[in-house]
Amino acid sequence: MYALSSKTILDMPFLYRSAFPWRFLFGPLLWLYVLNMIKPDRGWKNIDFIHFVIPLSVIIILIPDFLLSNDQKRMILEKFYLQNTILMTRSTGILPAGFIQPFSLFHGFCYCIATIVLITTNRSKHKMVVLSVNQEVWKWVGMVTGVTTIFLLFQVIQWLSLSIESHFSVFAQVTQSISLIIMKAYLLIHPVLLDNMDGVIPSSSVQHDDALKAVLPVVKSSSRYAQYEKDFEKYWGEHKKFLDPAHSIGKMAEDLGMSKSKLTIVFTELYKMPYTEVVNRYRINHFLEQVKRGEGQKLKLEVLIQKSGFQYRSTFYSAFKKIMGNSPKEVLKM
Repeated sequence: MYALSSKTILDMPFLYRSAFPWRFLFGPLLWLYVLNMIKPDRGWKNIDFIHFVIPLSVIIILIPDFLLSNDQKRMILEKFYLQNTILMTRSTGILPAGFIQPFSLFHGFCYCIATIVLITTNRSKHKMVVLSVNQEVWKWVGMVTGVTTIFLLFQVIQWLSLSIESHFSVFAQVTQSISLIIMKAYLLIHPVLLDNMDGVIPSSSVQHDDALKAVLPVVKSSSRYAQYEKDFEKYWGEHKKFLDPAHSIGKMAEDLGMSKSKLTIVFTELYKMPYTEVVNRYRINHFLEQVKRGEGQKLKLEVLIQKSGFQYRSTFYSAFKKIMGNSPKEVLKM
């Protein structure tokens, strides 16, 4: 858009007609992305290649235009700035003039409508999950689909302006840009959506018990404070006090009838690690157990983080990488 409107395209003639393949890819990519977000265990199927038949056909159709010399392309584009409708009155590859642009818009709208129906029907099926814990992923796919649909709508206005008034609609140009800016600005002020761009966690993730056992802190039974081992195991294992985001070593000392300074010494001797790391290990273990049970299919990542006792996503990421050696997404993929 920038190259076309600023005449920079005259220095980049290879971009001539290149917008059409991308326009035909918008719809299929939107549909497959949203489908994968909602149904992550579905995986890639051979039938999905059907969605790319039309975009590939368009590339083949446009070969005659792509093969024009740079001088020929510049001459056509220079005429375009004198008469904006010139590209609509020329044949497009092997197709007649004025056919491919409305067809690309119709193609895109079909996919947008299908994607809206997909989101709506799945929200109805999983209404309780959507309303209680899985709102962010629906918010994100709804925003992406909405912005894409609005973008295409103003492409239609642009096409009608060229067809009827023979010039570009500044209103349509500006509105398309604003719709993209609003989406990006929303991501900046609501960054939790960034954690929902990969969809829910597949149920096949984290299947080995060894990955869970390695996370839990190991009590050094040879320590002079070994007598506290059973009390601590009950405190962490049965009562799961670590799930309270506001939990602290002071609260634990109070619960166990010890002074905070004494408990700090016991932790250092018994676990050979500070209180915060012990708590974070139990929380991360709980997080991985939730994923193993398939909770990731119902809950979004930030919900699993909160249900594991972490108050802030940044704290979770920092603790996870320190303990597991990799980021959460890298470990879950393994």
